[in-house]
Amino acid sequence: MVERITLTEHLRTLPGTLIAVIALLELEAVALVGVAVWSVIDTFTLPAQSLAWAVTMDVVLVAAAALCAWLGWLLLNLRAGARNPSVALHLLALPIGYYMVTGGLPVIGAILFALCVAGVVLLVWPSTTKALGIK
Repeated sequence: MVERITLTEHLRTLPGTLIAVIALLELEAVALVGVAVWSVIDTFTLPAQSLAWAVTMDVVLVAAAALCAWLGWLLLNLRAGARNPSVALHLLALPIGYYMVTGGLPVIGAILFALCVAGVVLLVWPSTTKALGIK
């Protein structure tokens, strides 16, 4: 018979770096949902130069939020295959942070940039790699 353990017991067995990156991914998912809701409201209430572009942006935001949440769940379940897509996701967001900093949103861009760098560092940290069974 398979012994069931609680989430708290499971988290006690994980290294702090893995817990931190899971929390970071889930936090990013929540933030992206917030931005997506704001964007959807703007799409329906403000005149858009291109409705197709606005709807596409809304879909991309929702998909990114779902991807962050899913990758966090996979890492929580110690799926080694989730590490590389998580690293790629954080690396792809680095230019967005840079252009936010240089384009007029320096505080938000700097936060995004720092979170992306932290995510990559946590994902490749030796204790995270060991916990996921990656050699």
